[in-house]
Parts: sequence; structure tokens; C-alpha cells
Amino acid sequence: MSSPVPAQTDDEGVPPEPQPTPPPLRRAGARPLVAAAALLIATSALIYLPGLGSTGLSDTEGHRTIPGWSMLASGDFQSLELFELAYLRKPPGMPWAVALSAWAL
Repeated sequence: MSSPVPAQTDDEGVPPEPQPTPPPLRRAGARPLVAAAALLIATSALIYLPGLGSTGLSDTEGHRTIPGWSMLASGDFQSLELFELAYLRKPPGMPWAVALSAWAL
């Protein structure tokens, strides 16, 4: 059997004063997160939006957008066409996304 642990005392036999407990930690609310997200979006918009569309399409970028625009114009979302020819080089995900964003905007 083990003996009980004696209470700690100082050299004079007096028990030490209890230490005050620290205040509980505060949880940060959602406001700092929302403010940080708003700052990130505003900064991104200031950097990327001013020059958007100023250079037009270059190289093969039209191969990604024209099938989406033709889908939207014809209403046929199953067959991809590029300059009135079947365009089968890529899956239809990107043209569908282009058509959806052109329709939404």
C-alpha cells in the first residue's frame, strides 16, 4: 500500500498560497476570418481585373472558348464544333464551363 502524498510546505511548514488561475482563452469569432477573406478578394480584384480582356485571345485560347460559345448559340450542348467542324480533341468540360459562364454573365 502506498502512503498518501504529503502536502507541500515551505521551509517554515506553512503551505504556499494558491496561484491564481489564468483567465480562459477567448475564441476568435468569425469577424477576423471574414475581414481577411474580404481583404484577399479586394486585393485580388485590384490586381487582376483592370487588365482583363485588354489583349484578346492569343494562340490556342480560342480553341477553348469558341466551342462553348457555339454551344450556347446553337443550344446543342452535346456536340462540340470549332469552325463548323466536329471538335473532338478535348472532353466537353471546358466548353461547358465557358458556355455556363457566358450564359450567367
